[in-house]
Order: sequence, then structure tokens, then C-alpha cells
Amino acid sequence: MMKGLHTWMGQRTAVAPNCSDWVKSKSLGRAYMPSEDLKAFIIGAEGFFTKINGETLAEVKDPIAKVSALLKKARPDISEDIIDAYSKARFFRRLADLNLKEQVHELNIRRKNAMHKNKFITKTK
Repeated sequence: MMKGLHTWMGQRTAVAPNCSDWVKSKSLGRAYMPSEDLKAFIIGAEGFFTKINGETLAEVKDPIAKVSALLKKARPDISEDIIDAYSKARFFRRLADLNLKEQVHELNIRRKNAMHKNKFITKTK
């Protein structure tokens, strides 16, 4: 989302020093390789996200804004656009994961019920 706007975030794989030849060839040099600074920011931001949401999502008003506010206090050197983009993306990624887990759980319940019912169905020829 923020590619090219902030040079400290990383470089294209064609010119990135921390990029292998294989990655350069697979990406045709157009993908972005994150910098060490960006990786450190993401690792730190994950701690704030987990502090607010835990293993699920917080049942509070506007959890995205709460994570953003904590990050803005902790890292005033980072652009607000980047912090807001991280907070939104991380929230919706967690929501997608939780929805996927719920669908898998429901599928397992339906499968168990079907197997249980099939035990009592007699086949006639």
C-alpha cells in the first residue's frame, strides 16, 4: 500500500542488497524486499496488536483505532498513514483467520453428524 512512498521501508528486489538471486529472478526485480527497520516495526506493532486483541479480536469500540493510538504514541517517528494501514490490515487478517477457523469447525460438526447418522442408515439391495 505504501510502496515507493517511504524509502526506509524497503527496496525493489532488483536493487535490494538483502535479496537472493532466486527471489530476484522469480519477482523479475519488481517485488519489494522489506528493510530491517520495517521488520522491526512490524514485530513491535504485533505486540501492541496482541495486547489489545489477545488471541481473538477485542470486543471494544473501534479496536483498530486503539491499536493505532498505541502505536502512534510508541513510534512517533513512523508516519500515521503507515500505522493506520498496518492496524487495518492486521485487524482484517485476524478477522479472516477467525472466520476460516469457524468455518472449519462448523464443517467438522456437520461431518460428525453425517457420520453418526450414516451409522443408523441401513442399505438395502
